[in-house]
Amino acid sequence: MFNFFKRKARVELEDIVSAMAYANKTGDYYYHKPSEEVVLKVNPVFSGFSAMGAYVETDDLAADIKANPKDYIHVPVLGLNENYRIMVGYTETLLDGEEKDHLTQILKSAYPFRAFGRAVGALGLTSDYEKYRLAAIRDIAAEWCRENGLRAR
Repeated sequence: MFNFFKRKARVELEDIVSAMAYANKTGDYYYHKPSEEVVLKVNPVFSGFSAMGAYVETDDLAADIKANPKDYIHVPVLGLNENYRIMVGYTETLLDGEEKDHLTQILKSAYPFRAFGRAVGALGLTSDYEKYRLAAIRDIAAEWCRENGLRAR
């Protein structure tokens, strides 16, 4: 029978945003249901790494994920498509002019990611772009939380 009074699991939205925004090859982020926290399973190459303010014990976490897979939800890494859409969205917010034209041309190139970042920096737009990027990732993270039955706080 469905329990209407069962509390939805909660998560700090900013922890999910950070996991999605800054994930790289150091490891994989997971939402741990019992503790309602985001944890990092560190790639063994980076053992002893500190993330999100806490030391992560790779072997123990890896073993727990293997033993209790239903206690964990993998937090996805943003793919090229999502990152590209964020860059396009940011470019569309700019007023018509040289900056917008320059970034639009970069987006049409074969490998726009690194060039876009350099151009944003050279144009003095890094802070504005990072605010836009994090807001876009916040929307993606909020949707991910809804899809996984988590209440973001």
